[in-house]
Amino acid sequence: MSLVARWILPLSACPSANPLLRMHFAKRRRLQNQTLIRMLAQSGRAKAPLPGRPLILAVRESSREIDPDQAASWLKLPLDCLKTKGGLGFLRDDSGDCVEIKALWAKAAPRKGQCIIELWEDKNMVRKPKKRAHLLGRVA
Repeated sequence: MSLVARWILPLSACPSANPLLRMHFAKRRRLQNQTLIRMLAQSGRAKAPLPGRPLILAVRESSREIDPDQAASWLKLPLDCLKTKGGLGFLRDDSGDCVEIKALWAKAAPRKGQCIIELWEDKNMVRKPKKRAHLLGRVA
């Protein structure tokens, strides 16, 4: 496995699902653009999407642990910034078939939080096959 890129973002760039869903669409779009600019400044754009099924290792360092049911929800904006369409071009898609995601939490002092996102490439990891309805053995 080899490290492709690493991004360090403020907690404000990685809100969890609840604040993100309550956010006005214009504010959400502005936040997504700011996150994209931050990530672009740290890594640049990819020449082509990574082959296979890359691994995203993400650590959220904050003073409060995020709810277990939203363990990876804070990755929504950064993952959207990694896609080929409208993003940095590292990932074809952010679905589970195309990328493996490991989201962790670490304790940090108040007001000293950050999000560290690493993108790893493994040439041996193949994409998961998509499940098709006719292969699931549906009974008519």
